[in-house]
Amino acid sequence: MDIWLEVNAKEKNEIRLPVYTGQKVYRTLVLGQDEEGFWLKRENKKANGTHAELSLYNGYAEAVTSPYLLYFTSYVYTRRLLGTVWRN
Repeated sequence: MDIWLEVNAKEKNEIRLPVYTGQKVYRTLVLGQDEEGFWLKRENKKANGTHAELSLYNGYAEAVTSPYLLYFTSYVYTRRLLGTVWRN
């Protein structure tokens, strides 16, 4: 089965990148920027196209140290959604 990604929508501060498996959207990566910096979210879908229970999670990029690479750490919403104990 093929897996592929496309850029199909771009707004002022947001780019949506659907990830396909075969002909269906598996998830959509949403990359954006606001006053706090760059962020990345994962929008997950069920087989019928509706939002999955676990959706729109991830976080903000750590300090930018490279023009080619960003590291995204999870933020409070993700931690609560996934119910994981996090340590500093």
